[in-house]
Amino acid sequence: MKIQLLPCLLVLLLCVCGMEPVEGVHETRYEKFLRQHVVNAMNIDDCTSIIKDRKIYAKDNKSGKDKCKPVNTFILTEEQQAKAICHDGETTVRRNKEFKKSTKDFNVVVCHIKDEKKEYPNCEYTPKQEATYILVACDNNKLPVHLEPH
Repeated sequence: MKIQLLPCLLVLLLCVCGMEPVEGVHETRYEKFLRQHVVNAMNIDDCTSIIKDRKIYAKDNKSGKDKCKPVNTFILTEEQQAKAICHDGETTVRRNKEFKKSTKDFNVVVCHIKDEKKEYPNCEYTPKQEATYILVACDNNKLPVHLEPH
């Protein structure tokens, strides 16, 4: 009986290990920040495809349904540079909350929804590229967990 059980356990283990994680499930706030806001490089016209691929959306407060996120900002940088803002940034307070402001400007792509009437996942975005400082909220481990719009 043990010999028959072993192949079943191996198949089960392979299935579990081969499964891809679902966004939002067991995702830390830092991982969510990276998924929603950090990209090493992107073509300015890739807003729609990156937002769709990374499953970035908002929740409707009334129905609880997924909906198109009106605006999403991508920071064109590497993970280490995004993390450094929490260590090296200037402390600033907004709406009684503490944020860290980057000491240098970053290239960002701000993606604005084209048509708010479109339903998720059929969202389409218009890009705008700019260089600006970054304002982030950091957790107790000094990791960025929220990008504050400005």
